Amino acid sequence: GDDLEKIIWEYLKSVDINDARTVARALMEQLRSRNFILCFVGAEYYAFVHRTFLEYFCAREFVWQFEKEQKIDKDELIEDVFGKHWRDETWHEVLRLIAGMIDAKFVGEVISYLMEQEGEEEKFLNLFLAGKCLFEVRSRHGIGDVGFRLLNRLKDLTGYDLGYYYGSYSDEAKLVREIRTQAVEVVATTWRDEQKTYTWLKQRVNSDSDSYVRGEAVRQIATGWKHEEGILELLKQWVVSDEHPDVRREAVQQIATGWKDEEGILELLKQWVVSDEHPDVRREAVQQIATGWKDEEGILELLKQWVVSDEHPDVRREAVEQIATGWKHEEGILELLKQWVNSDENWQVRREAVRQIATGWKHEEGILELLKQWVNSDENEFVRLEALQQIATGWKGKPGILELLKQWVESDEDSDVRREAVKQIATGWKGKPGILELLKQWVESDDNEFVRREVVTQIATGWKHEEGILELLKQRVNSDEHPDVRRQAVRQIATGWKGKPGILELLKQWVVSDENEFVRLEALQQIATGWKDEEGILELLKQRVNSDEDSDVRREAVTQIATGWKGKPGILELLKQWVNSDEDSDVRREAVKQIATGWKGKPGILELLKQ
Repeated sequence: GDDLEKIIWEYLKSVDINDARTVARALMEQLRSRNFILCFVGAEYYAFVHRTFLEYFCAREFVWQFEKEQKIDKDELIEDVFGKHWRDETWHEVLRLIAGMIDAKFVGEVISYLMEQEGEEEKFLNLFLAGKCLFEVRSRHGIGDVGFRLLNRLKDLTGYDLGYYYGSYSDEAKLVREIRTQAVEVVATTWRDEQKTYTWLKQRVNSDSDSYVRGEAVRQIATGWKHEEGILELLKQWVVSDEHPDVRREAVQQIATGWKDEEGILELLKQWVVSDEHPDVRREAVQQIATGWKDEEGILELLKQWVVSDEHPDVRREAVEQIATGWKHEEGILELLKQWVNSDENWQVRREAVRQIATGWKHEEGILELLKQWVNSDENEFVRLEALQQIATGWKGKPGILELLKQWVESDEDSDVRREAVKQIATGWKGKPGILELLKQWVESDDNEFVRREVVTQIATGWKHEEGILELLKQRVNSDEHPDVRRQAVRQIATGWKGKPGILELLKQWVVSDENEFVRLEALQQIATGWKDEEGILELLKQRVNSDEDSDVRREAVTQIATGWKGKPGILELLKQWVNSDEDSDVRREAVKQIATGWKGKPGILELLKQ
């Protein structure tokens, strides 16, 4: 409190306010009790209610020290403030605010500094922050060609890629997508006032090879250039002509939200529900109609019709959800949902109807009995599983629910349903006497590996401190007939009993001698991540690359060595050696990938990759 009063008092004195101390105290009280900007947290401490104020005053303090008090010079501002914090996104708003408060020529130097940083490992946060700082500059004439150079760097990022193969649904694909689309967004917002930006975005929509880049460009055009003549027509054209459903879906969404009050939009959306060949586009149109035109006459009837007539379950399921949430209080909706659960031929539609009934009509008489009936009678395991899950979570306090769940663990023919029942019992009734004994029984007796694996997980996480649990898990590793169960037991031992004497030795034993490759792989992964700093671990991993008979184990060892021991002398040479010597293409490809990502800037690497 005293520090805050002093800060305000010193500022008021600097702008020639009379009786600054009294005014400072009055201002603090005003901010706390009337404006609710500050809150008193006790022990003479205050906090900002809204983070925005904290960020603003933090930025203001740096600028004050730089411009008024000259406690920090230009180099300190750049290197100690921007240099230390550009990697931390929680600081970005403060750094942007600073850029908006200082002279443009200094911002130019900040941007140049950020552009010089190596930012690939941080997903190019340096360049994205540079773009956001430039956005804050009111007059860009004072920054020279920095803006032009930054623009080109960001445009290049829309085509960013990794130097190796990766799957379409992998983490790498997600990373590339995130960087490319963020680059489009920053270019569009930072250079919004330039006609060339609009032209460039249209080019991206029409010609970019990445559908996510095209979709992001559509979004930016629709939101940033909404009032430009012809934008709506352009969006309509893309809905009809673009070959990729992600782009068409984005255009549908933007039209529905941005031009809702335009004549004919509802009719267009209805048309697209019927005519577009892709379910994702039709589903988007259904959602937009149901939420944006809910009060229009005939919408409910349309949705009912689409539940029955659309050929794809995703569209029909969306219509079910919209009816249940948007027209819940309409007469006959519950009966309609029950009808779909009992008669619809598609399990996804039935499951959605079950979910909506259980969550929206929970307090209606007879709902629990209905759900029990569906667990026992529906022919599809996912519908039964949904009903079981809703019962266990929504009616947990009801007498007899635990007994029902036990019964389903014993009797349901599908492993997914039994597994869900195990999970619900272990998490929801953990404190009940006899639950652990039941789980121990099921880990031995259930004939399905997925159920036994779930039991292993629940025992290891929920009863970790009980006597004999570690021994039970060791027994599972050694005796269970399925590798998935054994692998899970290895994982639980390594993560839950890491500090216990002898665990590392056990893992080493399994990584060398277990007959199953997935068990060896799990043990190797746990050793490499959990005991990285132990003596001899790197040697063990090298040995596995050279001697394990399974390519998946060898590949995992390559990954762990390259990521965990990158700074060690000789690792790059080892990877090069494995590129040439391993008999399996997946192992060789992994070594190439690790070289390309970990040693990208090293002389000769590009030539090596070309070769």
